[in-house]
Amino acid sequence: MASEISPVSGVRSTPIAELRSIRDVAKPTAAEKPSFENVATQAVAWLEGQQKEADAAAADFATGGQTELHDVMLAAEKLNLSFQLTLQVRNKVVEAYQEIMRMQV
Repeated sequence: MASEISPVSGVRSTPIAELRSIRDVAKPTAAEKPSFENVATQAVAWLEGQQKEADAAAADFATGGQTELHDVMLAAEKLNLSFQLTLQVRNKVVEAYQEIMRMQV
């Protein structure tokens, strides 16, 4: 009893030029100087965008929309990796701050 496997359809490929990374978000404009606050705020906004994208994909899939299961899984894994990156950067910043506080003046 052989069953046919249907081909994957609706796979969206994003051109590399359109992909945004945390480095792109952290780039200052010519008018402003980079500050830690600006970089941190933009990085959190970027992470929130990843969260919204994953939530939208899951909601669309759950309601029977055009989103395929693999798209939902890709969005969720992309969010997971983004969160892990953010968490590791935060840990390094806290560690650096603690090291500075231990220095004797």
